[in-house]
Order: sequence, then C-alpha cells, then structure tokens
Amino acid sequence: MTQIHPTSNDLEFAALIGLDWADQKHDVCLLNLTTGQQEQAVLKHTPETIDDWAVELRRRFDGRPIGICLEQSRGALSSAVPSFSSN
Repeated sequence: MTQIHPTSNDLEFAALIGLDWADQKHDVCLLNLTTGQQEQAVLKHTPETIDDWAVELRRRFDGRPIGICLEQSRGALSSAVPSFSSN
C-alpha cells in the first residue's frame, strides 16, 4: 500500500475520508494524516453502522477534526455528517 506523507498544512485534520455512498453499502477510504497510512472499509447501509463508525472515529482520533469528502451533495449521509461533530 502506498504511504503518503502529509504536509504541515494538512495537520489541522487528524484524517481525510472519501465516502462513496450507495443504496446498500458505502465504500470508505481513510488517510491517517499522522501516519500517512491509507485504509479501506465497507460500511453496511444502516443508521446504527454509520453512527457506530462515527463514534469510533471520534474516539480513535481524540475528537480532532476529520475532513470528509462525499460523492453526493445531498441526501441522508450529507444530512447526518454535521451531527458527527456534536459532543
């Protein structure tokens, strides 16, 4: 797997995430900006799975900001993402 070395300008975010939203599953690509490691995952299309994933990200990255790029501009996920930053 390719390792990317982030620049100091990228470090305000703990990670960058690309999300490909679909009707049955969601493909995730995460770039950890501290380590430069890339990860891929697939999330099931359930509110519980997405909520658990968001809670785990918050825990894993100690509540630091995470940049998320969505392949859609509106819909269930884009409505839910702002709530991930609360609390």
